[in-house]
Amino acid sequence: MNGIPDAPQPPAGSAHLAAAEALSVASATLDAAGVVLEASPLFVRWTAGARERCVGSGFADHLHPDDRPGFAAALANWRRRLDADSAIYVWRLGGDGERRVRAALRPFGDGGRSFYALVLAEHAVGRSAVDAIADSQRADAQAVALRAVFDKLPLAVVVGHNADRRWLYVNGQFTRMTGYTLDDIGSTFDWYERAYPDPTYRAEVLAGYEARRSSGMARIDDYTSNASGTHIRCKDGSGRFVRTTAFTFQETTIAVLVDITEHKALETSLLAAREAAEQANRAKSQFLASMSHEIRTPMNAVLGFAQLCSMQPDLNERVRDHLATILRAGEHLLTLINGILDMSRIESGRVAIDLEAFDPGDLLASACDLLAARARSKGLDFDLAGAGTLPPAALGDAGRIRQIVFNLIGNAIKFTARGHVRVEATVDRDGGADDDIFVLRVAVEDSGPGIAEDELARLFRPFEQAAAGRDAGDGTGLGLAISREYARLMDGDITVRSSPGRGSRFVFSVPLRRTDRAAAARPALPELPRRLAPGQAVPRILVVDDREANRRLLVGALEAVGFVTRDCRDGVESLAQFAEWAPDAVLVDLELPGIDGAEVIRRIRAAPQRCDTPVIVVSAVAFEADRQRALRAGADAYLAKPVQLADVFGHLGRLLDLRYA
Repeated sequence: MNGIPDAPQPPAGSAHLAAAEALSVASATLDAAGVVLEASPLFVRWTAGARERCVGSGFADHLHPDDRPGFAAALANWRRRLDADSAIYVWRLGGDGERRVRAALRPFGDGGRSFYALVLAEHAVGRSAVDAIADSQRADAQAVALRAVFDKLPLAVVVGHNADRRWLYVNGQFTRMTGYTLDDIGSTFDWYERAYPDPTYRAEVLAGYEARRSSGMARIDDYTSNASGTHIRCKDGSGRFVRTTAFTFQETTIAVLVDITEHKALETSLLAAREAAEQANRAKSQFLASMSHEIRTPMNAVLGFAQLCSMQPDLNERVRDHLATILRAGEHLLTLINGILDMSRIESGRVAIDLEAFDPGDLLASACDLLAARARSKGLDFDLAGAGTLPPAALGDAGRIRQIVFNLIGNAIKFTARGHVRVEATVDRDGGADDDIFVLRVAVEDSGPGIAEDELARLFRPFEQAAAGRDAGDGTGLGLAISREYARLMDGDITVRSSPGRGSRFVFSVPLRRTDRAAAARPALPELPRRLAPGQAVPRILVVDDREANRRLLVGALEAVGFVTRDCRDGVESLAQFAEWAPDAVLVDLELPGIDGAEVIRRIRAAPQRCDTPVIVVSAVAFEADRQRALRAGADAYLAKPVQLADVFGHLGRLLDLRYA
């Protein structure tokens, strides 16, 4: 308005203005400094006479000069929380002090700001009996008007007297909701007895009110029920959930009860649905774990004995070729199993990023070295460009980056019959302020059959394949889906451009952080040894597995290199062998009859002697939670079946400080 200084907008809590008009009293909203932000018509008439002179002015300006210090003290007391809710002041309005008023000042908050609700009523001194009767009649009329307002509300309302907790009024919605009338409930204590007949629950409800008061969540004379509400018993014996809020004004308490029964029923059904979904997810995880274990166990024998046979020095080329075929087929089946498990982990949100220092160029070069022979066997031109220009050391999930690169390059080779497969690595800045962050981009381009536009949209869906994949009858349709999910988990992505007859171009991008070059040095991969180097003690290895084939595999491989072994099939026997034979290292499965592998490890670590004996878990249980369980029990290493014998020898060499010939 013209001539009125800018002031904060009145808060949403200024409903007292409308209520004041119904009660024929004056009301205003003040800010923390006592400036009038909003005023009822009667307040305007009693103070400035015109709204434009009232709103934006200081309330103290409308008081008798002698009463202004009292108003300032009242504001200060409220700011220091010294006054009670029922504090009443008597002030004189106007310079001549002709109108004496009783004032109630009450603070409230909105958006972190403080405001005050000011209510003024005329203060009569030395008035006649006729005037007193007129006041009584006016008060009765006001009470009737207020009841009419409350009866139209869709909320249950109760009005009570503070001193004796006597109930003065309940509205129609309260009776419709609970069945009780004012004649049924004499006081707050009667209400507690009827609404909460169980003494234990009643005590919990009252204790909750007291706890909220003492914690400062409600002022001394106010309270509110907890967010989930309380369960009350109605007059007909039925139950309802209600959320109660009460506030005091002078000697009166007004309580508002909101029926949240339907909300609670919906909440209960949602909780039940969530529990059912979680139970189904647990069942799926248990099934996948069981499936993984049951498949990995025979796979361990197939691939393990193929590796063991390949260690023989006098094999002819035909036998070696047969063994290589067995290993390739087994590795393909293992990829299928791991793909299904990976999708399960992604769907359940149990995938974590494992950061480590690595050399990006070395990772790409080693991946291409392993796949180059496959490309050249098909007569394809295979080329890697840009690996030497990459930063020498980066921090990222090297294992998943390697998996993505293998998948993209492997697909390109698999589906390209003639022509070329080219891999190009580049580095881009991420555009941020951190100079240590860069984006690695790996583009894989081929001259294969290409992909139709309508197939591109579903290319990254689980178990979906383009026409070339379906025609080849090879693969599972999981590789690209898993690769993109992993890329996005690392804040990267995989994009594709392709058209039929013109080949495809896949681009994998991932942000990485530069790190110390020494930290990224790649340890030498252990080769399959022929024998133990002479001049060192022959280690004794205890092999513990409930499957005879698994024990025979590990015992055969170890003894072929020169280790001395013993084996047993359960946890109890393994602990007896450990105490009697004192092995130098233990290879143990997690799934054992009687005492499981984790408990075997814990007991070894608690043994009075040789508690630091190296323990390597070799298990068909491949979930990360099981790996962590074994490591927490004290395992030094964890190998998932089908086991690579080179990994077994590598860990034994590291833990026992061995040399191989």
